[in-house]
Amino acid sequence: MAPPRCRALFSIGNEVSMRLRKYNGLDAQVLHPPLWSNDFRLGESGGYFLLPGRLHPWKRVDLVVQAMRQVKSDVKLKIVGVGEAEESLRALAADDPRIEFLGRVDDAELRDLYANALAVPFTPKREDYGYITLEAFASGKPVITCTDSGEASVLVRDGVNGFVCDPRPAALAQAMDRLAGDRDLAVRLGRSGREWVDGLSWDKIAARLIDAAFEQAEERR
Repeated sequence: MAPPRCRALFSIGNEVSMRLRKYNGLDAQVLHPPLWSNDFRLGESGGYFLLPGRLHPWKRVDLVVQAMRQVKSDVKLKIVGVGEAEESLRALAADDPRIEFLGRVDDAELRDLYANALAVPFTPKREDYGYITLEAFASGKPVITCTDSGEASVLVRDGVNGFVCDPRPAALAQAMDRLAGDRDLAVRLGRSGREWVDGLSWDKIAARLIDAAFEQAEERR
């Protein structure tokens, strides 16, 4: 619940605003927060898809693993992270040598992996925000997500900075094969994502919050 005297409400994304409206009857404006680090960099368009994050069931890493098993291109899938779903994911990927589990990596190695990836599949279920999308964009990489992946499906514009697919392995595999077969397309989509994420800043968020405070002060006069 919002405080009784709250006159302006903001959220980190459309998914959160939708929940506030549906379950609490509250309207919240969206302010997308920027990344915590400016150290993400551009690199080569490499021969692997990067899937970083926690290996929990609701992250639906299994969906990407199943998709990778249908990918026809000569590419790899590098999975970074740990979690309770790791054992079942390893079993699912056991007979596909193209799928690698890297476990935990430090920040510098993660940035290197981002910089030299081909693209980033990110297919959670109803994600609130998902910094993975922003990290991929900051690294100049397109993102492949799903129509029900929450804020990622808003930030990713289909055919502009990535692909938004039905949550089916075959649909994801098709998008992955398309990028693997057209590196120029991958670079172009990644560049568009980089341009978008470069437009985010805490200065802009602070300015909007200050403006909101002044607007409310004027209304109360």
